[in-house]
Amino acid sequence: MQGDQTCAANQVLHGEATDLMAEIQNNSYYTPQVADPLDPVTFVNKITVPTFLACQWEDEQTGGQCPDLVQHFTGTNLKWFTFTNGAHIDSLDPDTFDRWYDFLELFVAHQAPIVHQAWLRLVARSSTSKHWASPVLVTLPADPIQLEPTYQAALAAFEALPEVRVLFDNGGGPSPSGSITPGDPYPAFEQSFASFPIPGTLARFWYLGPGVRSATTRRPRRELSPTTPTPVRCRLPTTWGTRAPAGCGPTLRRGSGTGSRTRLARPSHTCRRR
Repeated sequence: MQGDQTCAANQVLHGEATDLMAEIQNNSYYTPQVADPLDPVTFVNKITVPTFLACQWEDEQTGGQCPDLVQHFTGTNLKWFTFTNGAHIDSLDPDTFDRWYDFLELFVAHQAPIVHQAWLRLVARSSTSKHWASPVLVTLPADPIQLEPTYQAALAAFEALPEVRVLFDNGGGPSPSGSITPGDPYPAFEQSFASFPIPGTLARFWYLGPGVRSATTRRPRRELSPTTPTPVRCRLPTTWGTRAPAGCGPTLRRGSGTGSRTRLARPSHTCRRR
């Protein structure tokens, strides 16, 4: 009986996997009705509970468009975001880890972070050092919220924090002791903002200018001269191997003068296999 149930379950899983692969193959390019429901931008507005989100600007899997979520988190006023340069592992940087701990203590455990902060710092010194494969002990920075004596005082201090926090030049900053070791998980500096996009920010486009300098205007497209020869080659059937019949060598055709790409010329009748 158990074998029959296992077989039936495997058949169900196989069928689901087959359907999933078929859906992937049928939507190898962007299909709104399939892709949009999986895009967090379309559903984070439904999140109504307190939220702490840490994301990395340079994370190729989750970070590239992560900051766009901030303006779509409209379902709750209790939300805090920390952004750094880096990859997955940087979401456990000491500065981020500190604030995450505060959030969990306040909104999940409902107790003052000071209760377990001594234990946290003791454990973090060993666990984060192994996590970062650091030859020195990685220590957590000072956190004033963990010094508040009561839950209400700590909660008020945390809720007063700006919504968006950005840790800059992560990996190049000083440790809490003041030492600087390139690669250690500390930011060079940080700034906080009320929202994102940052109020007052204006989008600008930058282009490469003469001498590889930045410019605010796009360079005009270089026009091709009508006398510039454009190489055109015949496309040979594979059955001819590496030897081409007479008359099928490289030929030249003049450019159109518009700068646009022209189509390859058809091989002459001597190039076509009879």
